[in-house]
Amino acid sequence: MREKSAYEKLYRSGICSQGAVPDYFGFLENVDVRRWEPEMPAFAQYGHPLNAIFIEYIPGMQMLDIDTFSKARMEKFSHGLKIIHKAHVLHGDPRPRNTMMVTAQGESEEELAERVLWLDFAHAATYCETLSQQEEACFIEEALIVEQRGPLLERSLFASHPSHNFFSIKIRSMTVLSVQL
Repeated sequence: MREKSAYEKLYRSGICSQGAVPDYFGFLENVDVRRWEPEMPAFAQYGHPLNAIFIEYIPGMQMLDIDTFSKARMEKFSHGLKIIHKAHVLHGDPRPRNTMMVTAQGESEEELAERVLWLDFAHAATYCETLSQQEEACFIEEALIVEQRGPLLERSLFASHPSHNFFSIKIRSMTVLSVQL
């Protein structure tokens, strides 16, 4: 239900149309997957009705990692998170696996359009317009996590002798970024 609440708030705030998150089309409750068993065998195992969120399908997405990193992309991800935060939605899981990018050919061969977006709002929290100091601190902390990811990836790109040591950022006992240096 957190994901549904987050997408609905992002949609109502106009964030989905800005491209920082997939477009949101709606929610379906209590889907009896047994009716779709031949087409959806993986879901039949649950044995109870499921809920579904309908979001935009975006082909060709790639996760931001050491091979796809650039300062410009990191700035776009940080900007996207700021847009999400303006709607008073805390993502809750700002790991690289939830940041995707897709490059599409523009009108001319030289023109490439790149879109970076945030996915997976299952751990999100939505807030009313007035935030407490503790809530504000959570938004600041999440933004810092994302801002620190760029320099870590950049340093690992230029490391002359990769080792088997990992550098991790831990926030509240959760590893949000591990980079092999």
